[in-house]
This record gives sequence, structure tokens and C-alpha cells, in this order.
Amino acid sequence: MAKKKSGLGTLLALGGLTAAGLAVYKNRELIRDFLDELTAPPMEAFEEEETMETVEEPAPEAERDIVIDRTAEA
Repeated sequence: MAKKKSGLGTLLALGGLTAAGLAVYKNRELIRDFLDELTAPPMEAFEEEETMETVEEPAPEAERDIVIDRTAEA
């Protein structure tokens, strides 16, 4: 014989899903702002780059034309 299912468990499950959906719907602006903050790049990184001074390195001297071949020793 088939087991008779209780409707109370089904009603409780549907009520829980409805409550969760309502909570998300009421707080959708907060959730959207939070997700935007997570996906946005940090502004501190851009501000630090603008305030940093660039250090100019002196131009390297011309490379020497002498090439030492040490393949025979290896």
C-alpha cells in the first residue's frame, strides 16, 4: 500500500521558501549595493598610483661589443 503523505510538511516547506523570497525582495537594494562593492575595484589602489612620484632611472650605458664564448668549457 502507498504511504499517505502529510500536507503539513509541504505547507511548512512552501512557507519557508516564501519567507526567504520575501526577505531577499525586501533587502534587494542592500544586496545589490553589497555585490557592487565586491565587484568594484578598490579605489585606494588608484589614488595611491596618482600620488606616487615616478623615479627616473639613468639611461643604461651602451653594451660592450665583446662577447665571451664559454660553451666549450661547459
